[in-house]
Amino acid sequence: MIKLIRLTSGEEIIADVTEAAAGGYHIEDVSIILPTENGIGLADLMPYSKMNEQKTFIKESSVLFVTEPVDGLAEQYKSIHSKIVTPPRKIIT
Repeated sequence: MIKLIRLTSGEEIIADVTEAAAGGYHIEDVSIILPTENGIGLADLMPYSKMNEQKTFIKESSVLFVTEPVDGLAEQYKSIHSKIVTPPRKIIT
């Protein structure tokens, strides 16, 4: 499920989250939420790693809280992390 996570470090991330039996969370397709001139934006949490290609475990002690994102943010996240590739639009003449 898509969830917002506030980390003890102060970072806020949005990810596909499942609870782990080991006292934490498995996160996948992770984006960090960043302030911008127009509100907020999403960016890969660690773009220089393979973190976004696999599930990552995050300890419960690193998490302040987990909550549901507002609809607009969830839609923005889904559009970025969609597995569906749409071809460029071309008109056949």
